[in-house]
This record gives sequence, C-alpha cells and structure tokens, in this order.
Amino acid sequence: MYSAHSEMPKDKTFKMRLDAQDLARLKAVAEHFSAPAATVIRILIKEKYDAIQATPPASSSALKRSPKTKK
Repeated sequence: MYSAHSEMPKDKTFKMRLDAQDLARLKAVAEHFSAPAATVIRILIKEKYDAIQATPPASSSALKRSPKTKK
C-alpha cells in the first residue's frame, strides 16, 4: 500500500480548470491533509466511489415510468 507521500504509479494525466474559489478550497483541503492537491482529489474520488458502491442499486420498478393518464 502507498502512503500519502510515496510515489504512486501513474500513467494517465487529467487536466482541469478551477475558478478562484474552487482552487482556494482545494488548497485549503490539501493543506489540511498535508498532501498535494492531486492526492486530495484521489482521496475524494475514492470516498465518493466507495459510497456509491455501498449504496444498493435502485429497483427496476422504481425506474419505470407510471402510465400517463388522460384528462
């Protein structure tokens, strides 16, 4: 397992643009974790991904539309 400060193998580059407010937020979170911004983004993505995986999928009946009624 890799620590927050060890080099992780990376083979893809992802570029994103942030407005000043989002950049300030990212810097604040990175400072809180004493980690580079890229590591913070990886942490947040993993947390959200794990939360999505832990949520049971919606039932197929919930996805079906109810028939329209005529007035």
